Amino acid sequence: MYSKLLPLALAAFVSTSAFATPDVKTFTINAPLETFGTAGWTSSVITHPEGRAFEDSFVFTIGGMADVDYGYTLNTRGGKYLELTQVTLKGDGYNIVKTGSATELSSFTFDGLLGGTYTLTLAGLSTGKTGGQYQVTIGAAPVPEPEALALALAGLGVAGFVARRKQA
Repeated sequence: MYSKLLPLALAAFVSTSAFATPDVKTFTINAPLETFGTAGWTSSVITHPEGRAFEDSFVFTIGGMADVDYGYTLNTRGGKYLELTQVTLKGDGYNIVKTGSATELSSFTFDGLLGGTYTLTLAGLSTGKTGGQYQVTIGAAPVPEPEALALALAGLGVAGFVARRKQA
């Protein structure tokens, strides 16, 4: 008798627990991040059901070397809440994994990424009594190439030389 009920009870537990298959969503940003300007790209509101693990991926490209900023905003109205536990950035030789509390993972910058395609993945648990909602903002600030910095410094040097020569 128990041998027939045990598999049913186990299946019911696994299907309703956070150990079930995570709620997985993938978003592709169809233009290089630089085209969104300083405000960056912002997702629509992303919703996950109550008590479910989630794993959301954001695929984006950058045209050249850039510092990529990421941040998320939680919507806690109506008892919605998410617990972010891991942020991963993969692509073009990078595999960066950050773990910590939701506060520690709420925003940060990936410095000096080379141009290419990347995937930013957020993982966690929807803990609110009515599920959880959030929005993500991803932006890129171009990093000047060394040649451009050298040219700017040379220009300043020439301007200083000319100004000093006029004084003499």
